[in-house]
Amino acid sequence: TIPSTSMTMGALYKEHADEDKFLYVVYSDESIYG
Repeated sequence: TIPSTSMTMGALYKEHADEDKFLYVVYSDESIYG
């Protein structure tokens, strides 16, 4: 899921927290300017 930039961490947590009560985040960086 790619969240909107205006979404708060609290809202993300409520929607996507895992059963163990952790919110797992994968960060990806892509160079678009070469």
